[in-house]
Amino acid sequence: MNMLRHARRLKNAGQIPVLPFSKQPVLSELVATWPARQRPNDTEKGRGWGMPSLDELRIARSQARSLERKNKEEYAD
Repeated sequence: MNMLRHARRLKNAGQIPVLPFSKQPVLSELVATWPARQRPNDTEKGRGWGMPSLDELRIARSQARSLERKNKEEYAD
């Protein structure tokens, strides 16, 4: 079933829909994020999320910087 159609049905039924979409973090959010001090334990792995490692943050920050540069170039014209 289409997620948006499902959300509309929930809304019409008086329930608040929670959609499973994730937002790509922007550079300012990544810069403000501190890396994890230790590797995730089994509980954190089981819930599917946790603090990013320093290496993961470096990669994400690099990608966010290049995306910001690309967006500036597109809108500069």
